[in-house]
Amino acid sequence: MVLQIAGALLILGVLLGIVGFIFFLLENIHRLNIQPKPDFPTILLLGGLISFIAGVVLLIADDLLTKVY
Repeated sequence: MVLQIAGALLILGVLLGIVGFIFFLLENIHRLNIQPKPDFPTILLLGGLISFIAGVVLLIADDLLTKVY
């Protein structure tokens, strides 16, 4: 069960990261100066990163718990 949740979080993180990166490129491809601002692609990229990290943490925690018990 934990592995399924971790896998889903990893996949969600990767998909959100890809979609956010595509939106980021589409928005900033026409100008060279990229200024950081909290917009939709940034929120998607951050959400993907947080989800990916949560999946990795769950995988590590599950691996450690199965080794202990």
